[in-house]
Amino acid sequence: MSAFRRVLLASLALSTLGAAHAPAAPAAPSPSAAIRAALPPFLAGGSRPALRRTVADFYARRGYSPVWTDAGGLTARGRALESVLRDAPADGLDVMAIPADPAALDLALSRGAALYAWEAAGGRVDPTKVGALIDYRPNPPRFDVALASVVASREPAAALRTYLPTRPDYVRLRDALASARARAKGDLPAIADGPTLRVGDRDPAVAVLRARLGAPAPVDLPAQVFDETLARRLAAYQRERRLAPTGALDPRTREALDGDRRGPTIRAIVASMEMLRWTPRPPATDGVEVNVPEYRLRVRKAGATVDRQRVAVGAAATPTPLFASSIRYAIFNPTWFVPQSIVRRDIAPKLAADPGYLHKAGFVGGRRGGYLAVSQPPGPDNALGRVAYMLPNRHLVFFHDSPDRALLATVPRALSHGCVRLSHPFAMAAFAFGGMPGWSAERARALIGAREQSVVAHRQLSVEIIYLAARVDAAGRLRRFADVYGYQARVEALLDGDRTSRDDQS
Repeated sequence: MSAFRRVLLASLALSTLGAAHAPAAPAAPSPSAAIRAALPPFLAGGSRPALRRTVADFYARRGYSPVWTDAGGLTARGRALESVLRDAPADGLDVMAIPADPAALDLALSRGAALYAWEAAGGRVDPTKVGALIDYRPNPPRFDVALASVVASREPAAALRTYLPTRPDYVRLRDALASARARAKGDLPAIADGPTLRVGDRDPAVAVLRARLGAPAPVDLPAQVFDETLARRLAAYQRERRLAPTGALDPRTREALDGDRRGPTIRAIVASMEMLRWTPRPPATDGVEVNVPEYRLRVRKAGATVDRQRVAVGAAATPTPLFASSIRYAIFNPTWFVPQSIVRRDIAPKLAADPGYLHKAGFVGGRRGGYLAVSQPPGPDNALGRVAYMLPNRHLVFFHDSPDRALLATVPRALSHGCVRLSHPFAMAAFAFGGMPGWSAERARALIGAREQSVVAHRQLSVEIIYLAARVDAAGRLRRFADVYGYQARVEALLDGDRTSRDDQS
């Protein structure tokens, strides 16, 4: 054997011996071990510790096996869930960040599913922190119940979406939120500061305004000339924004147009979506709805609006409560038993100044149980008008007619002591007593007289008093209303606080 061949064989032997004694590469941790290792940083994440403990307990009960991932990454169920959670901002929610590590991702998806269900069902804002006269109480699921339900579902993404409101108002606001976010990205041209512009004026801002409002350029004039068509479009915009509908581009209108680009509309839409999470689910297909900031009542039949009328609601100092109830009966030619709050605040001082005040004002008074009881008999000057519709609630609030219908043609109409005044009180009878033989607005008017009469509804008509300062009408137009009780601002602040206190690391 040659020397070269002996050296070559020796080298191969040493190489083989070295390979046999080389340390083995460490085995990859099992999926369960990876989940266990990811739990300590997950639990130390910060916000919502109760939710994090719920998720940790859930994985412990299943032996720490993953739910949404496998050796190849996200499963089909995991990808579907991740898609829903990434799309949460479309519903005004923002529940999670998406980590890259598979075990951390599995935990994050479970946390996100439980949090999404809880937030979508109204858990984020407590109505009692918005107003003491809000009786709605959302019923969000417990974190453990929501997580178990989504995990057990064959379609977890669909299971999550069942927690979202289905009201048409909510769906339209969701679409409006997408549009508002697109505009806020800068797609809309800005309107620079400048003088007030009216019909006949010529200014470069006129062409920009025309583009913003979608107003056609005049055939016989340059686009920079302010014409009557543009003025009408601008007046309609001003009415929607509760501005004086002058049709002139004044400083307040410029500010509103600029605000549409900067995002306050987004906050208002999200606040309205949040307040809709408080309302009954599913909503009644037949019923009456009062939107306080809009000063408007709507009647629904089979889910469609069949009637609407103007209403007056409580003043800022005496707000109309928000609640769900039903019309049980109506009183025609009602006697008004004046609430003690009004007696003490309004009547007692006048009576002290003039002992004959009650008689002169058409009231009847007397001592009852140590306090002054005051009532007003039926008649054309009765504060309740000719009919009152009674709906059980702890605030003793009801719908009623008014002796001064002219007030119902004014804006704003936040002027009552809390009850809701109707502009067409007798039309309500046809809906409240629907199905009862012979009932109509004419039948109701025929009961006008000096004697009090009660009519009990055979079928109770549901009532919801809600508060949407941003709403999309049936034509798809976003409408904004004055925040008469400040509820929208409070909801916005609570949502901001929720986002600030939440850590985004899952």
